Amino acid sequence: MNEDLVETRVKLPIKIIMVAGLMMVIGGYWDAWWHVNLGRDDLWIPPHMMMYGSFVTILVFFTYILFRGNLNRLKWGVVTGFLILISAIPIDDWWHTFNPPEVGLGLMSPPHMYFAVGGAIAGVYLMKIVAEKTRKFVELRKYLFLYIFAGYLMSMQAIGLIDPSNTTYLGYF
Repeated sequence: MNEDLVETRVKLPIKIIMVAGLMMVIGGYWDAWWHVNLGRDDLWIPPHMMMYGSFVTILVFFTYILFRGNLNRLKWGVVTGFLILISAIPIDDWWHTFNPPEVGLGLMSPPHMYFAVGGAIAGVYLMKIVAEKTRKFVELRKYLFLYIFAGYLMSMQAIGLIDPSNTTYLGYF
């Protein structure tokens, strides 16, 4: 099959992955606000569903790219990050069952840190793959910017400069 055709087939999935990555981060902010201000009902609260839906979207379209696109060794970094994320879900549910509700620094519980590590690994490698593809497809750069912006928001939340648990307009957003 023509290499250019293979590369062209991955453009739309890459765009979808980049938007879903931003939606996953927004879901994370919503989740932090929800935990602090409303508590934790169960594993199926709306912010979790937004994050799970975004993750499944990323997983499905990355799998498509994995089998249809021309990816190099960077794909294994994404796969490793995904495995960490998936394995963190039952650990997080167990943690919340046996530990008190999170407040303040409690949002950085061990399972949440495990999520963050998996997300960071997958995210960085996805970003590298997309950056590589932007050499051929310049229009992907704006989607790469969305993804980098999502990483910036996650970093700001992690170091406490943006606190979604605070009852501000940002917290409610």
